Amino acid sequence: MFKTFVNAWKIPEIRKKILFTALILFIFRVGAAIPVPFINVGEGGIFDFAKDASVQGTFMEYLTMMTGDAFNYGTIFAMSITPYINSSIILHLLTVAIPALERLSKDGEEGRKKIASITRFVTVALGLLQSTAYYFYLRGNGFLLGSNDI
Repeated sequence: MFKTFVNAWKIPEIRKKILFTALILFIFRVGAAIPVPFINVGEGGIFDFAKDASVQGTFMEYLTMMTGDAFNYGTIFAMSITPYINSSIILHLLTVAIPALERLSKDGEEGRKKIASITRFVTVALGLLQSTAYYFYLRGNGFLLGSNDI
């Protein structure tokens, strides 16, 4: 296996792809460790599942589990790729229900590019919607620091 990696490293195109992937993973891991400002994060996170029995078994515990504790610590990249996955699934299901999308999916490469473009726009909309809902959830439950707490 090590020999395969060394041989792959000798090819410039593959080396660029490996370095790009490593850089993106590094950026993502750093962003998943930096908490958003003005969030009251205790030593156990926003939702201390070990101490607070009222949050055990809730939807937030599920989200925390799915995001690798990023939601619990209110990090910059807490949503991860969830909006993209959701929008991809939604558009895939809608291609069956909406004839125009079905025609696009059957148009070959151009149609797939158009659907991919639509998926990106839906991803941005879902990301804004989900992040806004997360903000209002945190604000409504008193997890944000007020101006007198800073």
